[in-house]
Amino acid sequence: LCHRHKIALCLHRIESASPSERSLLLKRAAGQLPDAPPHSEDMPKWLAAMTWKDEGAIDAACAALGIDVTAYLRDRRPYLTWAQAREMNARGFTIGSHTLSHPELWLCDKERFEREILASCVEVCNQISTNQAPFAFPFHSARFPRESLASIRARAPKVGLFFDSFGCPRDEKWVVQRESYDRPREGAASSISF
Repeated sequence: LCHRHKIALCLHRIESASPSERSLLLKRAAGQLPDAPPHSEDMPKWLAAMTWKDEGAIDAACAALGIDVTAYLRDRRPYLTWAQAREMNARGFTIGSHTLSHPELWLCDKERFEREILASCVEVCNQISTNQAPFAFPFHSARFPRESLASIRARAPKVGLFFDSFGCPRDEKWVVQRESYDRPREGAASSISF
């Protein structure tokens, strides 16, 4: 389960508890998490600020809050399966990559950064039986020189177009910019994701 989704499960567990249960839950969790903030009421903000680099603490928070990630994946099945992706591909959809673990790529070293892109594109190609997979950056590609991205594409023919989220400025011909609709603007009633 993606680290951000684990955090969302933790926050939902805290927010959906009754006030008295929430207080007990936060105190118990704070006692089990050595790096938790000193005031248990600060735990939601602490959790929300975590990144993929904090995966160990996120897993510990899940355990402390009684969240069984394996059971959640098994019972809820929140992600598209490879069989569903292959069926969509057969119906004309293009299936692309979005990294192996949805990290904040700007926090990754060069080796991890490249592995997240390359290995995920190779996996999509293998699963979908295609020669090339487009890659959509989680969040954005800020801080990544286009020369580095061009080098990855030159060395890895399975990496197709890059899709980024900086609106619609001109870019390299192999970088497609898109609008991001992950979060509603202030006062918006809902969000749209593509």
